[in-house]
Amino acid sequence: METLFGLLITLGLIVFIAKLFASASQKLLKNNMPRPNILLKTPEPAKVLPFRKKKYLMTQTEHKFFGVLQEIIKDKYFVVPQVALARIIEVKEGQHDKYGPDSFYSNFSRINKKSVDFVIFEKGYFTPLLVIELDDYTHNFYYRRQRDKFLDEALKAAGLNILHIKPEYNYDITHLEHDIFSQLKT
Repeated sequence: METLFGLLITLGLIVFIAKLFASASQKLLKNNMPRPNILLKTPEPAKVLPFRKKKYLMTQTEHKFFGVLQEIIKDKYFVVPQVALARIIEVKEGQHDKYGPDSFYSNFSRINKKSVDFVIFEKGYFTPLLVIELDDYTHNFYYRRQRDKFLDEALKAAGLNILHIKPEYNYDITHLEHDIFSQLKT
């Protein structure tokens, strides 16, 4: 008798919880509230975002110079255009626990969202060996000179050489090859 009574109470409790859950689910649906994860969710229509594909990765001047670099480097190294600075240098160890102007985040924000024109990588592990900046007329602007100064200092601190090249109509391949390989040896 006690077993039957306990079974009835358990069954009643299960029915009560199921009705309570069904009632709560109906209220959520009626009030347009988010459904709990246990219910099937109808996918929302895709939102149109304000982006489009860029037509080119490089300017015409950069593209022309890239061809010259490929001719000089051949298959000895990899030449990669438009590399994010934070992918080739990082904030030194020990800066991670500090706060203020010399903290990890303060220093990282100075290299994040900046890119360099070209990086020459060794083939085995993609180790960066040399940064090349093509200094067109925009590098004469004050803010670009400030950026270039910071870039030179940051790369020097990281132990990575940078070579600034002025765009030319016709590049002196021998001279350019000498400049690049002399930087790669240091």
